[in-house]
Amino acid sequence: MAVVPGEPVVGTSYVSPLVEWFGDIRIGEKSFVASNTILRASPERRVEIGNETNARDNILVRALGASSTIGNRTSLAHHAIIRDSDIGDFAFVGFNAEVVDSTVENGAFILHGALVEGVTIPENKLVGVGEEITTQEQADALPDAEAGTEAFREGVLDVNAEFAEGYVDLYENEGYEAVIGVGPNPETSFNEQTEPQVGEGAELQEFVRIVGDSRLGPGAQVGQRTAIRADEGPR
Repeated sequence: MAVVPGEPVVGTSYVSPLVEWFGDIRIGEKSFVASNTILRASPERRVEIGNETNARDNILVRALGASSTIGNRTSLAHHAIIRDSDIGDFAFVGFNAEVVDSTVENGAFILHGALVEGVTIPENKLVGVGEEITTQEQADALPDAEAGTEAFREGVLDVNAEFAEGYVDLYENEGYEAVIGVGPNPETSFNEQTEPQVGEGAELQEFVRIVGDSRLGPGAQVGQRTAIRADEGPR
């Protein structure tokens, strides 16, 4: 389904109103896209996000030289960057990791701060923290992802499946203002709905998102596009 500007609900998926998107952007069912993520497709290119997939805060997915596709039941952690690449099903791309002009096959697990450029990461392989994979020889020599990563990925997917449903309900029941700026988290199986507490004289710059049981003292300063979220658990 095409993402429509100004409409956070796309079928059964939720796309934060603070997401910026340009061009042909498509999203599947039961997916969650968090605030201040940028989805950008140039003419004759497309960004596609599959079913039950999540893209967290401040991610960039770009399709300039080629279309970018994110598969089903895949997780993109905060500040990940995907440029002109295809990510398979049940994959994980960690915090601040970058994938450029590459294919990441099903079940691959890319850890935080890694760089993958110009290669194909084979199915179920592991890229370590901060590792740079820029030749196919390096990619083919990667170890298998440990069995324990599967439970971790399932847990992340479960949380974000509830977010997709919960934020759709929050938007439909409490309106647009509840899902931008300072607002409550949705009630989930792991968290009660709670309003943030912001002290007197606090300065919040543009596109700040503060959610749930978050507490800022008097005179606090929060920079542009910062996300402070307590929707996965208390404080």
